[in-house]
Amino acid sequence: MCAETTTDQILERRVRQLLLLQETAKKVNCILDLEQLLDEIVGAVAEAFGCNRTAVLLKDDTTNELELIALRGFSNVHLKGYRFKIGGAGIVGHVSATAKMRYAPDVRKDPYYVVSESTTLSEVDIPLISRGKLIGIFNAQSSSRDAFSPEQIELLCALADNTAIAIENARLFRQERLEKEKALREQAEARRIQRALLPEEDPVISGYAVDGLCLQLSAVGGDWYDYLDFGHGIWGIALGDVCGKGIAAALLMSATRSLFRTAAEGLASPSDVFERLSKALLKDLPAGRFATMVYLILNTRTATLRIANGGHPYPIFLREQTEITELKTEKGFPLGLMKSEYSEIELTLEPGDRLLIYTDGAAEATNKKGEEYGTSRLVKSLQKSGASAQSLLADVQEFASGGTLNDDATAIVLCRGS
Repeated sequence: MCAETTTDQILERRVRQLLLLQETAKKVNCILDLEQLLDEIVGAVAEAFGCNRTAVLLKDDTTNELELIALRGFSNVHLKGYRFKIGGAGIVGHVSATAKMRYAPDVRKDPYYVVSESTTLSEVDIPLISRGKLIGIFNAQSSSRDAFSPEQIELLCALADNTAIAIENARLFRQERLEKEKALREQAEARRIQRALLPEEDPVISGYAVDGLCLQLSAVGGDWYDYLDFGHGIWGIALGDVCGKGIAAALLMSATRSLFRTAAEGLASPSDVFERLSKALLKDLPAGRFATMVYLILNTRTATLRIANGGHPYPIFLREQTEITELKTEKGFPLGLMKSEYSEIELTLEPGDRLLIYTDGAAEATNKKGEEYGTSRLVKSLQKSGASAQSLLADVQEFASGGTLNDDATAIVLCRGS
């Protein structure tokens, strides 16, 4: 009767161990935090096998050492972060050198054992292998001799294999997270720099109201605008869009803005500015990259505008709330695409006249039905009392609510006072 009870108890204990290890294996496959993962493993093994001490050590390839990452039951001699030399003294050192499991049923008789915990009488060390390489060691110790049966060691080896896979998954997750965090930091810095290149505020121009706004689809983009004060009531107003999206477009936007400012020095005419700028971009931009742009010079003393267009959506001109004109120039390819000449148009502004220049992202915004905002809605927004870039792009956003802004959206509205 006693023998049957003992056998039943052993069988029951093995079933509990197997079930607990199976449950642990399921858990570790769902845990992507490395320290939490290993802490879960050493705790589960200690509970399932009644081990006095359990630990996981991971290999540091930079120092060729093993580091204690998770542990249970150890004295203050061994703390988290403690390091062992690969191939050094002790069973751990031997297993790290051979990458083979070693069980010492009585550590006092094992030639590799070095006393570290005085109450340890049996110890098993199992290498953690991933892609044929040692990545760590699982260690279990007991204060009883011959504490681990062959069946238990087989279970521990199976868990070790599963643990090695889980460790690699957790490391990949951590690496991806770190790379993502780095990318987000870089994007935030790029956005900060790009925002610094845009005007902090709109200029105050006697007799006129002008305001600009840029809505970026992502952290950074290719849209930009600029104001140049030439003095004596003469202003340059520019709005551009560099081909592409993201950081690459932002870098090209920065270069285009810088080259534009150089080309515009000395109050050069809009057409001359574009010829200089296009030549510089054709030389410096990567193949297939280009920019579109509108540049105008406002002379407030004569109330005149001179406008050049480099492949950009046509400015919309509104007079007396009803007369609508798209200002088309005869010549003007996108800048940096090919050698081109640029023509100008000139017009005189009357009180109440309004001019809208914008990027295609404003017109191409789509709603949930797939309908584009379009130039007709831009005109209607421009016709509203007190129309501004702020109100116009707010209307674009409201239209696209639940839909999509397909690109950066930028606008400048210029009005002559009544």
